[in-house]
Order: sequence, then C-alpha cells, then structure tokens
Amino acid sequence: MSCPIWKSKGGGTIVNIASIGGIRFTLPNIAYAASKAAVIALTRDVALQYAAKEMARQCLCGIFNPARAAKLLAALADVK
Repeated sequence: MSCPIWKSKGGGTIVNIASIGGIRFTLPNIAYAASKAAVIALTRDVALQYAAKEMARQCLCGIFNPARAAKLLAALADVK
C-alpha cells in the first residue's frame, strides 16, 4: 500500500470510481451492484482509518441518464 510514501509527503488522495448502482440497484444487475457497493464500502472504511493522517479517500458515483446521453451524442454528431 502506498501509505508510507504519502506519510513522508504529508498526505494524498485516492479517488475510487463506483456507480449509483452500488447505492440503489434493480434486477438483473445484482452482481454489478454488489461490486460497486463493495467499492463504496471499501472507500468509506479506508477513509475512516486514515482520516487523521491527512489521506483523503473519495468515491465518485456516476449515473447513466439515457435522455441526456442521447442529447450529448446528437450534439457530438453535429461537431465537425
């Protein structure tokens, strides 16, 4: 683990990428949701362990919005 290096440098940050699926999920994506929930739980646990040592942990949980994605793809298609 890179914590000894960060200790010598005075701190650091890890950013984990999860998904909204790890917080709120529906069938049939149970395995996907479980893996993302594990990333969220790991991030939370490590953040609590190292909070006093100035080592931040953050977890980004994105969400897929089909309507917004369609608009973005249409806008990208117009770019020449």
